[in-house]
Parts: sequence; structure tokens; C-alpha cells
Amino acid sequence: MTSLCLSEWPSTWKIQENTRDQKFNFSQLAALNITSLQLYHWSAPIDIIESYQFYLNQLSTSNNISLSTKVFYNCTSPRFGPQCQYLFPFRTKEKLPSVHELIHRFYLVLKYPREDLLCYRHLNCRFGSVLLCLDWNQICDGFIQCTDGVDEQHCWQMETNQCKENEYRCRNGQCISSVFLDDNAVGAECFDQSDTREKFDWDPYLRLTYDPIRPQFINEEVVIYNGTGHFGPYFEERNRRLFFVHHMIPQPDKLISNRCEFTLYCYLRFFVGGTDDYENIYSKEYFQKVINESCPDMFYVPSAAIVFGHVYLAYTKQYIVQQKTRINAPDYICYNGQLCGGFNPNQKIIHFNNSLCRRVQDILPNIISNENSIEMIWDYIHQISIYLSKCNTILRNDTIFCDNRTMYQCLNSSKCIAKIRIFDQFEDCDYGDDEDRQKNILTNEICSKEQSSTHFICPNTNKCISRKLIRDSKCDCGYLDAQHFLCPDENIEMKSIRELISFPTICNGFNDLNPILIDGQNYTDETECNQWVCNNAYTRCNGYWDCYDGADEVDCHEFLLGLNCSAHSFLCLSPITRKFMCLSMDQGNDGIIDCLGATDEPQLCRYNTQTYDNGFYCEDRKIRLPVCIQSHEICNTDITCTDWEMDKLCEPLTFFPVIFRNGFCNRGDFASLDYNNMQICYLFRFTPRPEIVHFSLAQVKSIFKDEDRKSPLADSLIDEIDRDLNGHCYRGVPLKVILDINKNLFRTTCLCLPNYYGSHCQYQNQRVSFTMKLQTFSDSWQTQFLLIVSLIDNTYERIIHSYEQITYFPMQNCQTSFDIYLIYSNRPKNESKQYSIHIDIYEKLSLNYRGSFFIHIPFLFLPVQRIASLLNIP
Repeated sequence: MTSLCLSEWPSTWKIQENTRDQKFNFSQLAALNITSLQLYHWSAPIDIIESYQFYLNQLSTSNNISLSTKVFYNCTSPRFGPQCQYLFPFRTKEKLPSVHELIHRFYLVLKYPREDLLCYRHLNCRFGSVLLCLDWNQICDGFIQCTDGVDEQHCWQMETNQCKENEYRCRNGQCISSVFLDDNAVGAECFDQSDTREKFDWDPYLRLTYDPIRPQFINEEVVIYNGTGHFGPYFEERNRRLFFVHHMIPQPDKLISNRCEFTLYCYLRFFVGGTDDYENIYSKEYFQKVINESCPDMFYVPSAAIVFGHVYLAYTKQYIVQQKTRINAPDYICYNGQLCGGFNPNQKIIHFNNSLCRRVQDILPNIISNENSIEMIWDYIHQISIYLSKCNTILRNDTIFCDNRTMYQCLNSSKCIAKIRIFDQFEDCDYGDDEDRQKNILTNEICSKEQSSTHFICPNTNKCISRKLIRDSKCDCGYLDAQHFLCPDENIEMKSIRELISFPTICNGFNDLNPILIDGQNYTDETECNQWVCNNAYTRCNGYWDCYDGADEVDCHEFLLGLNCSAHSFLCLSPITRKFMCLSMDQGNDGIIDCLGATDEPQLCRYNTQTYDNGFYCEDRKIRLPVCIQSHEICNTDITCTDWEMDKLCEPLTFFPVIFRNGFCNRGDFASLDYNNMQICYLFRFTPRPEIVHFSLAQVKSIFKDEDRKSPLADSLIDEIDRDLNGHCYRGVPLKVILDINKNLFRTTCLCLPNYYGSHCQYQNQRVSFTMKLQTFSDSWQTQFLLIVSLIDNTYERIIHSYEQITYFPMQNCQTSFDIYLIYSNRPKNESKQYSIHIDIYEKLSLNYRGSFFIHIPFLFLPVQRIASLLNIP
């Protein structure tokens, strides 16, 4: 359940008495035998419900007059609140069961983002443009954003951080409990998502609980790494990137005249302030003439540094005036010479504004021009961040840093870097010695130990790479098995999977264990499986036919509900109508192809246990023989199926070929797909990812319930949000406050998520994002526990800044991850104090005390502290 807070104090409103709705005092409610549970179902305020229950409890012993006169308003839907003074500005198709459900639906139809930015205000960052602000996840993202580098000032502490043996070290240096590594949860406990392979993108049942707009930890508490730093949560990344560049441009430059600046923007096609109309009137020669007359010999455009706080794009007047064809690409790249070195000494250098400038072709010889100037600047930011990473000078010569055993002193330079940056594919040292394997720098120290804390030795090539490259979606070691794309640094658990038996994956129809020779016979995890129950808690609805007849996959697609399928059905794409249809279980693997690609006959393509990926069955028109191909080969011109329905599906005007040729399904890029095409991706995936599967108490999955056969993805119950309020509250929920119901006087306010504040929820809050899993001994599995989770400081009073109450029932919540926001009571927090998470555990019914935990919060310089812990209840 999501917590929301008003963006302003209700005491500032002058609300007139409500005379329209019925009101009852507590004594009247008691006389009518109304229970507190009924008040709850009527969406009464929690404090009213609690007070009423307290009143009922004491009726037999006393008659509390003060409570008996307390009033409950019976609000007319859709109004709610203590005086029925609140109203959501949504038009709904039907009555919703609760306020919680209404808010949930709101996020499904929210059109986000707005055109401006969410801002983190608690760090004094100078961007070089007053129109720009810092995002919380740009702090310690490895790239300097602020001109003075304050956003990366203390981040060396994370780079040199060491984790415990039972912890996993995220790429950014954060430590989490190892239990969260690939835990099949919808979300990530590492900010950089290095603890997950995003399996929810492939699992339709996990995917149902994920939406890029909904306020979940997976959206709010992660960052998107794109090779040039972090640019925000999933829902915001691209919009923020373009907005960032667009508003970097019009920052006034005191060194050039307004006439020069305006004409430059026209000539370079930045189109700021309606200059596109101005451009249509005047010729290229006219612009060049004005630039020649009014501009200095050299200037920066934009006037602000584009990256690292000191790298600029520069143009010379001569370069522009002499152009025969308009080119928006810059002439020079300028940088602080004290922060950047190791360049070719024979290249031309120009000194300008206390910077050294080199021609673009000397630094980025392969960069491609882009007529869209906004995108062009982004291209330069991206390329400079990669090829001039040595200019991203976070650390310099300082004995506190450089004498540390976790640091490396660059050759012929005063610069030192964290050892984990060695062999990370970014040249951080001026002369590139941190990436030069020929120099064998520190090789014996960082690459000799198999369990090095900073580096990983590839088992297939003995190549030594930084642990920052592990699980970065690129295979740096080279594939162990090119056909199955098994990569040691991406599938780091593969060694265990191939050598250790994972009981839940035994006899699931797919070979995971390497063959073992016993008495002259090869045995795997799929040997002698005749007596094994194929439809079990681990194979049920996992997207693959583990049973020969597919019994483990019937009634699994929620899409079946919309087709009004009977029970025991598969989802099938008709080869005739090219539409989804129902297929009865008795038609599975019956030797007759009923579905496109023979998805109902998977045994046709399982003759070779090493090529499970080749699961799409058709006839190749070139060789006139049946073939089994991979999903990315569907609509491939080299392998063309003869089926006429494939010709229709693979027509250029349909989206079907785009899905597979562009790899949407393989990348899990479902944001670009509609719901139907997402289902196609699920149908045409044929091999489960090898993984260690742990024992689970989870219930068997099915979309059909006896009491409810409604689709969980039914059409939204919200018709429309008031246009003037869509995006009014950024990531919050707009709320109308009824000031005078008789005069129809309203005002609009916002309900903000805990991680935002401000009149429009426009500012990012400092917070602790805490995720915990709980374990207990078997004798307590049927005991309900009550946990009080508090954020406290280290003062003598141990002040509680915020707290949450959690109920934990081991039989039900064994695999549950509890996500909790803990907010500092002061804004900004007092960084001179130390903060901790304090957890007290009680048995819920008896209130017997079971124990406490004390979790230290590191890295207080971060706006958000992400903590993930496994707790064993004593």
C-alpha cells in the first residue's frame, strides 16, 4: 500500500460546515450497531475508526461523553474525508471499492512526464544554467554534473567500500544481503540494478505487477545507467535528457552580444524562442554576415559546460562564416588542462577562456553529424563521456585518498583512482595505463585471487576485468556457449547451475546440469524422469511446457479471460485468422498443429536438447523442409517460412516483423509494445533462463478463481483526468478540496508520495529506502509477528524521525520483500548526526518480545540511502 501526504497544511484552508451529508455521533452509531469494520469499508478516516473502536471498547465500563459526541460524516461518493471535503478529479465508469483502488487506477492512466524537471534542492549545485537543476540520482553516478564537482565529492567512499561475505557488492559499491541477488522479485535492491537480470520483463506473471508509471521501488529507487551517467528513474530518463540539453542552450553568455547570440541560435538551428520563423525569412549568407559583424572570434555554444563541469563545445567565427553548407557541429572541444592530460602533443591547441581547445576531429574522429542540434549536443555528451573519461577527474593527488590500499596511482600523473576502475573499459588515467594490459599494472595483486573483491577472472579466457562490468548487459569475457549466449560475467551463477543440483528444476524438461558419467551412462537432471510430477509449484505457469501435454501451462495467460475461454485452455495465435484464440488442453502435443509456429506442439522442436531456443516450427521455402528457428529469426529474409499466414504477418506494414527483427522481445523492451504484441513475445519464447531455483511456499499460479473470473488487466475504471490537472502534481495525485459545498467553492492541492514534497510534489525528498526479508525457525512458522521499524539518530534521546508497523506471518510471507520509506524529520537532514534503522519484533497476539535489530546507515552524503537486509527472527 502506498502512503500519500498532503502537500500543504489543512489548517490554511477555511472549510465551511458540511450541511449536505448525513452525520452521526458515536453514540448514534453504537445505537445502530455500526461496527468499526463497516466504517473502514465506507472509507472513513483511520483516526475516526480507531476512536470509534476505542469508544465501543469502553462502553461497558464507562460513558465517555467527549467521545460519544465525536462526529462521523457519511460521505456521498465520491467525496471522502473527516468532513467529506476531499474529491478526486477523476471521472469513473463505475463505483470503485476503495480510495486505494482509485489511486491505483489513477497511475494506470496518468500521462507523465511534464515538460519541466523534478529537482533535488539539498545540494548547492552550479550547473552553469539557472534553468537546470540536479536530480537525486545524478549524485555519485560517476560523472561530474556540477561545475565545482560537489556532486561527486564524497563518492570515493562508495568506490572503496568493502562488503561482508554474506553480502553482494553492487557495481556502485553499495552492499546488500546476498539473498536479494536474483531473488525473482519485481524490483532491484541495488540502485544500479546490478542484482537483477530483470526477469520480470520475461515473466508474464511478475510483469503484471510492474508498470513504469506506478509508484513502486522498481520505478522510484533505481537509476538508468546509459554510459554517460544516470539520468533518472525509468519513467523520466529520456524526457529529462532532452529537457536537460534543451535548457542548457539559452543560458545567456555575457561574453557575446544579444544579436550575436540570437543569430547563432538561428544559424545552428537550436530554434529557441521562435527562431524557426526568423530563419525562414533570412538566408544563410545573411546569418553569416551578422555573425561576422557582431560575434567575437571564438565562443562557447552552449555557454555552459556540457559534461564533467569543465568540457565545452566551441566555435570560431571564421569556421561559421566560411561554411558553404550550414553545419551545426562544433569546431573545437575545450577543457581544463589541469584536469585532463595524455593527448597527442603534435596536435593543434588553442588557449581560450582559461581552457585548452582541440579540434573535434582530433578527439572524436568518428562522431557522426546530426542535423537536430538538441540531439547533436547529446551525442557529444555521450561520446565525450566515453572517450574522454580521463577528463572526469573525481580524485586528484591527495594523501588521504592516494595512500589508501584500495587506490591506484596513475603513471606519470598526480591522479589516483579506485582499483575497481582498472580494466573497466574507461580510461581514467591520463595515459590510459589503467586499461593497458601490456603494462601488467597490479596484475598480481588484483587478478591473482579467484575471489578478488575488485576484479573477476573469466574462467574461459583468464581475462581479468573489473567487477563493475559484471552483469552490465554486455559479455566481456566471451561466450561459454555462443548458441545459448551463456556468458561468465553476465551469468555469474552459471558455474553453480551446471555443477550443483537444483532440486526444483529436476525433470522440468530442460537440461541444466552438465552430464555426469556413472557406470558408463551419462546422467543429467533430466534422466529417468518418468515418475516425476511435472506440474508442480516450480513449473506451474513459468511460460514453458514442462509436461508433455502442457498441463503445467493451462489457464496461465490472463489474456484468456478476455477471450471467454473455458478452463484448461492454452493461449494460441491462430495461423488462419492471425488472432488470439483458446485451445483445449487435449489438443496439446497431439500431433496436429493448431497454432502459429506450432506452439501447441513443442515436442516438434525439442529433438535436440541443446537447441531449445529453436522453438518456432515452420517450413523453409528455400530447402522445402521443416525447420525450427529462434524467435529473432521470425520474419528473417534468410529463413522464410512458406506458410501464407507468415507472409501476412511479416508484411512491412505490420508490427510483427519489427518486434523480432529489432529485438524488442529479446531485450524485454515492452515499453515500445502494446499489450497484444507483448503476449506474442511471451508465446514465442522457448527456453527458460538457467538459474538456481529455491524452495518456495508460494501458491500454484492460475488466473481462474472460483469466486472471481475477472481479468486483473481489465480496462481502467477511470474515464478521464481533468485536463488542467494531468501532471499538475508530478508523481503525486491531484486532490480537490471543497471549501464551501453550498457555494461550490474548490481549490486543488496534491497528495505527494513519501519521496517527493512541494506544492506540486516537484521536489525530491531525502529518505531511507529500506527493503527487508524475514526468516524464522520452523517452530514459529505459524506465529504472527509485529515489527516496528524506526529511523533514529545517535543523539542521547535517540529521536525517532519516522516509523512503520509491519505484520509478518511466515507461512504467508516467507518470500515477501517489505519495501519501506523512512523519512527524516528535518529537511534537509542533519549530516553531522549518524542515523540507524531500529527494528523491534513482537509476537502479535501475545505481544511477547522476540528481539531487536540495529542497522547502521552508511553514506549520509547520498540523498537516498538504499538498505536491503535479511533478518533472522530469534
